[in-house]
Amino acid sequence: GGRLQDAEIAMRKRIHFQEAAYPGLSGTRAWTLEAYADMILRHNGVKFQPKPRVSDHQAAQVIAAAAVPQVYEDSLDILRLMFGEEHEYFTSVHRKAQDLNEELHRLLGEGRSVGTPPREAVLA
Repeated sequence: GGRLQDAEIAMRKRIHFQEAAYPGLSGTRAWTLEAYADMILRHNGVKFQPKPRVSDHQAAQVIAAAAVPQVYEDSLDILRLMFGEEHEYFTSVHRKAQDLNEELHRLLGEGRSVGTPPREAVLA
């Protein structure tokens, strides 16, 4: 874990730098956000071919807790405004985000929207 964690921290620092350095629309930031989300998935054993496949419930919980779906959404917000929803830059990330949401829903169960903590965590 240490090196993987260091890589994730470095990527978060890059995102924060880009937000400050390039306020407004930045394709670079959109792709860095996507790369960060992809990294979190890879670090949790997700295989991408033919589409994102989350191995187990624990990996799904870590991915949801890291707000990976929201990171993809942040990337998509930028790509949508820069290129439109028909462009391959948008559609490829959108497809991946949708597939991930389906996987998290499959593993984390009904009635739980992605990105919200499990009920036990809220009540604790």
